[in-house]
Amino acid sequence: MLSEAWRLLQALERSDIKRAPKHKRIQVPGRTWPIARICLDANNKVGSIRDVSKQDWRGIWTVMEGNQNSFPVVRFQGPLYRLPRTDNRWTRLGYDQDGRRKRAPDDQLRLEVLESLLQDDVSLALTDKAIRLFRRLTNQKAKELIQCAENDPGLRPVKIVAARFRDGAKEPRELLKQVSGRAIAGLRQGKFDAIDFVEQLFVGKGPPDAQGRVREATVQLAFDIENGEAEDSRLYSTTIRDRLIQVLPQAQDRKSQTRSGSKLPDARLDAFTGEAEEIEDKTFPKVDLPVPSGKDRAGAFGRRRFPLASMFSEARCNTRYGLTDALVFPLAKTRATKLKEALEEVTSDSRHEKTWQHVASGRFDLQGGRKIEKPDLLIAYVEEKPMLDAKTAGYFGQGPSVVEDKFEVDSAALCEAFRGVLREKPQAKLNLFLIREVSKGQAQVVLAESPAVKDVLEAAERWQQAVRENIPNVTIYLPERTIGGKKVAAVPNARPTATYPDQVVRLLSHQWIRGGSEEQPVVGPGLAEVLTLMLRTKGKWEPTAHRLLGLLLERVSPLLIGLFAAKHAYGPRITQGKREPLDDYPRQSRETALHAVAVSGILLNALASRKEDYMKDAPYQIGQMLALADTLHKDYCTVVRHGELPSSLIGTALMRRALDSPAGALAELSERIIEYVRWAKVAQISDEWKDENDQRRIAVNEARKKLRQYQTLADALGKLELPTECDDLMKAQLLLGFLATPPEED
Repeated sequence: MLSEAWRLLQALERSDIKRAPKHKRIQVPGRTWPIARICLDANNKVGSIRDVSKQDWRGIWTVMEGNQNSFPVVRFQGPLYRLPRTDNRWTRLGYDQDGRRKRAPDDQLRLEVLESLLQDDVSLALTDKAIRLFRRLTNQKAKELIQCAENDPGLRPVKIVAARFRDGAKEPRELLKQVSGRAIAGLRQGKFDAIDFVEQLFVGKGPPDAQGRVREATVQLAFDIENGEAEDSRLYSTTIRDRLIQVLPQAQDRKSQTRSGSKLPDARLDAFTGEAEEIEDKTFPKVDLPVPSGKDRAGAFGRRRFPLASMFSEARCNTRYGLTDALVFPLAKTRATKLKEALEEVTSDSRHEKTWQHVASGRFDLQGGRKIEKPDLLIAYVEEKPMLDAKTAGYFGQGPSVVEDKFEVDSAALCEAFRGVLREKPQAKLNLFLIREVSKGQAQVVLAESPAVKDVLEAAERWQQAVRENIPNVTIYLPERTIGGKKVAAVPNARPTATYPDQVVRLLSHQWIRGGSEEQPVVGPGLAEVLTLMLRTKGKWEPTAHRLLGLLLERVSPLLIGLFAAKHAYGPRITQGKREPLDDYPRQSRETALHAVAVSGILLNALASRKEDYMKDAPYQIGQMLALADTLHKDYCTVVRHGELPSSLIGTALMRRALDSPAGALAELSERIIEYVRWAKVAQISDEWKDENDQRRIAVNEARKKLRQYQTLADALGKLELPTECDDLMKAQLLLGFLATPPEED
């Protein structure tokens, strides 16, 4: 991601915006691992253990050089207790014989199991690596911070914590025993509720394997001052962090050493500027990026560190040409730090949705036997105004839960902001790049585009216009739903609305089966493909539109046919006190169906299939006839068969064949529908049906109307050439005909 970071840095430097000071060694701890505050008292002992609060997260910091050289937030690799594979505590914690756990037991049982380790006086199993870590931190990191804070009253909390840790961690085993006891006490007293942290610290992520190997379990110990001391002793605050940035040296006072086997390059020119500077000769700094895997308990976005670029020197396959780590690209040390700072600035929590957003990737991880969506990180900014206060990145996606109709609101606001940019900078460009975690600790840029802002404006209007103007009248009832404790009102006749681009990815990353009653996650297209279509990337967008249309038909057709077949059959079962098939489709499934219809309109528009044309063509009208046949069949059964409906109405039963051979399906329909047409022609309302809401009265009136519409369509189709085969474009048109409400009579 060096090139993308360099372009971002240039944009930030040209903007002349005053930026907060940064420090190469002072970083925000990663928030995806379990973490807790270890509060040291005046006797250099662990006084208590506390959760990391939201207030702490706003100012949390650590001095870091490498993953295992961080203080006062210490990354400890456990577990503290090494239980044999046969220990019955693993069973009580929910693990099976293969070392897997589908669901953790209740917190009380977990606490009892963990507490038993202390009661049974199980010995700590500290590795030599863990002991060396504490020795290094006391001799180097704590000592350095004490020296920096020695004569600075503003850094008094730093001096206190460093001194207490230096003295309290001389015996690492004793310190960690105190941590164990205080953790259990805190859970028992309700002062600390991070049971996951304690379990991972104590026993790790599960029993050892058959060979006795233990899975790595990393927790973060944020050493702090015991609660109850003076307010000015709060360690984790922006005031302390900013002050430390000013006084802490950019590098530790020790000789720089290169990795064994590496060789400094002869050239000392920065590859970006061509100027002679001190080149980074070890590893590039790691960038703290928001990880799309969710939020932690403090409500902050999880983050992980990734190198700007890396060829891992310990991997033998990367040493063939002697260029590993920072040696692969000559870059000035100061510039490498600036690139890291630029990426962290544009992805700060306050810039969420403005310059960065998590978006669907079409990929899934397997967690606990379930497939969990693994999103990408999108960074989007206007090159001429990188800190534009508009939802630039949020325009392209809003995560798994999207509020209905919100896209059009976001689009209107963004377009207004972009028009303001164009008035000042007519040639302005929007820089977009997607970062994907391809493996643990390795990130990769999978998309990098720089469309003109004016092209983005045109794309936004074209995207929404296709939904407004290129789909027929398709509606569905959305029942009331509760989301996050809030009720979302029912919508009687909901229509499709424009979708976020990442909603298209999410839509096509699920295969619907069993008549649309179930879905399965499958690998889908990435956001890059959707943006290719949206922005009409030259030479790519047309084949992309055909591919996406094929995926839409393959994956979402079962839901569309099943849902609207249930809608066509709705009514008779109510009077019999039976459950309607439509009730099997929750609001979320119905909203997905509306999204699919919206995407159909977008794809047909891209492929030059306009509503005013395709509604006159045979595929669409055959779809309409099948929908009308469903209704006639339902009305017949309501009156003649006393509301007893078959499992599938006639039109729905022929939809599959129609998608293969419209002419063949229409020929079969003409034979099977004769009985229902005859009935509709002579059906009369009985004097016994006096109630206006009687389903039989409604059925007769509806059948007469549908028969007239059916005969009009039959006359029109008699003048058209009927297709014997369907391509994807025709299938989409036929499907829309089946879903759409027939036009009103003149």
